[in-house]
Amino acid sequence: MKKLFATCAAISLLGTLFFAASGNAKPPPQWQKPIIILPQVQPPVLYPPIYYPPKPVIIVPPPVIVPPPSPPVVLTLPSAPTVIVSSDPASGNDGTAMQTKKYLQVKNNTGSRLEICAMYLSANDKGKSVWLPEADEDGENQPVTATVEPGQTYTLAASDGTKVLTSRVHIWAKTDAKQWMKYQNEDLVLVDKPYRSAKPAVYAMQFGQ
Repeated sequence: MKKLFATCAAISLLGTLFFAASGNAKPPPQWQKPIIILPQVQPPVLYPPIYYPPKPVIIVPPPVIVPPPSPPVVLTLPSAPTVIVSSDPASGNDGTAMQTKKYLQVKNNTGSRLEICAMYLSANDKGKSVWLPEADEDGENQPVTATVEPGQTYTLAASDGTKVLTSRVHIWAKTDAKQWMKYQNEDLVLVDKPYRSAKPAVYAMQFGQ
């Protein structure tokens, strides 16, 4: 292989020298790389999109049916009965007095024997508000006490058995299993403002469910 290439090179060199020796001789043309001209590619033509407006939506509201006005209804009310109130000269009003006190009624719903202690607000001979029963020699009030059996009721009464009319009380109670001390040092208000009644009302309370 090497000898073949050497031989070809020698022949080529001799040919060149031969043509160079003859004045008119031209060397063989050299091979040139062909020039390839590519056709120009035109860019695509972009047309704007065609916009078709949407079809309008036609909303037909349902017909509104207005009923004719109904004729007015005329109610014939019976006349109220005549109330005759006899006046009380002592009260100076329409026949009922203004009350400022109530009776206190206590019910025992504890299911056990209930021991009750109570004090009530009253007025002394000079019209001054005082808590009764009155204070003992030590300056302390001795409460009214009562024992109420299960399911029974008790109306607050003085030591002589007279039912007490009052606007405020202190009351506390206990059984063998429980005690209620909220109103021992806090007023239980029976009447906060005068009310109209022919006779004093009853303030009901209970211990237990």
